[in-house]
Amino acid sequence: MKFGWGVLVAVCMTLRAGADEFGAVRERGEKKFELKHYDLVIEQLEKIPEAERTHRDRSYLAWSRYFLYAPDEALKDFRKNLEEYPDSVDDLCGGGWALLGMGHTNLAVVLFRNALEYSPAYEPAVAGYNASSGERIRANRSYGSVSYFGTGLAYQGDTPRTHGYVHDFQLKYGLTGLGYFNLMVTRSDIQTADGFDAYHQTEVRPGGGFYAGGALWRGAVGYLNYADAPEDSGKAWFGGFGAEYLNGTVNPFVDVYGYESDLAQAAQVVPGLAYAIGPIQLRSSLEMGHYELNLKDDDYGAYFQQTLQWRVTPRQIFSGGIGLGESYYGMRGAGSVFYSLPDKRLVDTWLQWGMTRNPWAFSIGGSYARFEGLTGNPYNSFGATFSLTRYWDGIPD
Repeated sequence: MKFGWGVLVAVCMTLRAGADEFGAVRERGEKKFELKHYDLVIEQLEKIPEAERTHRDRSYLAWSRYFLYAPDEALKDFRKNLEEYPDSVDDLCGGGWALLGMGHTNLAVVLFRNALEYSPAYEPAVAGYNASSGERIRANRSYGSVSYFGTGLAYQGDTPRTHGYVHDFQLKYGLTGLGYFNLMVTRSDIQTADGFDAYHQTEVRPGGGFYAGGALWRGAVGYLNYADAPEDSGKAWFGGFGAEYLNGTVNPFVDVYGYESDLAQAAQVVPGLAYAIGPIQLRSSLEMGHYELNLKDDDYGAYFQQTLQWRVTPRQIFSGGIGLGESYYGMRGAGSVFYSLPDKRLVDTWLQWGMTRNPWAFSIGGSYARFEGLTGNPYNSFGATFSLTRYWDGIPD
């Protein structure tokens, strides 16, 4: 079975060699790997100077050496790849199987557990963990988390808002490889200068998704209660659905959102791309909407957003994002920049640093946003966020 997993692992991560001076050698090595002629793979790819070898070259060499019963040699190449791409599930699994072949079961368990944190349903990681730990976990086991995000806000500029607090609670539950459910509850309390009503908002948003046809199909609905004063309150309903392709190096996605209240209506479509540059995961999207506001003329808006996540080490993550354009509404995530109708969002940016140590995760970060009020008055908001998450994923410590 290890041979089948190795072929699957290497083939799934393969990109066709580009036009370079070693392109023909790489192509021959790939064909030999597909034919399971592992000795010929090594013969071909060792013609490439070590300094010129790509991540893919080393992966083919490592798996070929592993299949030829040289796990110690294979481990060297897997380790080189992990130095460059510490979250590569392929190399974590390869290193785990190599260590297992050398009899280092305790070290193998660590690599397989790390691989499962990134890809809980990955069969080579599940099988490797079972083989090295003596435990029995299932690829479709349950997993989940409960999180709290607390954000303190300060406002500056032409607005009566002075400061405030936003509390986000998020619950996630799923079956790996099948689907998931989440629930987000948000409570915001925004204070204002004397003579102006304070602003309070409570949001409840359940959502979920399932995997089918190589894509993630997702959706969410929500209810929002907002009040400027006890006698002046309103309600809003909103929802959205979308899909994201998962099996490419560049994965397209699209989401559609709608918002309905007594004061405003919004309809949005958000196409985008998810991709990676080395160890950095990126998402680019363009939010396009039509907004009907009772206190001003209808408007259209477009808002570009770019986010990134960089796993510096298996335990440390930097994440951030920036947005620019014009938008009156957006489906915000837990702990992200806070905004609300009827003010127009012009710019937002945020940065967070997080650390995980199974089963806990902690993060701190900051955010900035610039808005335009109903009368065209510009103002800024500044935020500081703290979060704490407790995971459960069926993987014993």
